Amino acid sequence: MRILILKMGTTEPSVVASHGDYDDWFREVLEDLGCEVSVAAVFEGADLADHFVGDAILLTGSPLSVRDREPWMQRVGEWSLRQAEKGYPVLGVCFGHQLLGECLGARVVENPRGPEWGTIEVQSAPDWLFEGLPKRLIVQASHRDVLADAPEELRVLAWNDNTKLQAF
Repeated sequence: MRILILKMGTTEPSVVASHGDYDDWFREVLEDLGCEVSVAAVFEGADLADHFVGDAILLTGSPLSVRDREPWMQRVGEWSLRQAEKGYPVLGVCFGHQLLGECLGARVVENPRGPEWGTIEVQSAPDWLFEGLPKRLIVQASHRDVLADAPEELRVLAWNDNTKLQAF
């Protein structure tokens, strides 16, 4: 399987030095699974071809907020959704999740319940994405923004008391 990672930013230099960057975390796991991985640093202006050559797309996290409204953000979100409409699996993680949600009609807002940092618990709905995993998942989080006013078409797949739309 060929996976295109859309790198949406770079994490803290101290984290990069000791653990790698956003794309490295996914690349390591995906390559261990036998996937061929390529990375496009879209936050630095990497061009997205009109014709995607691959099997799936992953949008990473970012230290940026979708509320920053950088010029590349809408273009990347809409391009990713066009690929999904063509049948390619698209997974948005953290910032990528929020960008896709906003392009689908939700709003990214600062979480009125406060940020989530570190190890948290989320509940998951039955879905192939979580197949084989427990209903209560322990995950790492670092976000102060959430999706609000999500359209009904966005099916909630994971949530907790702090963030009602952890995955859709």
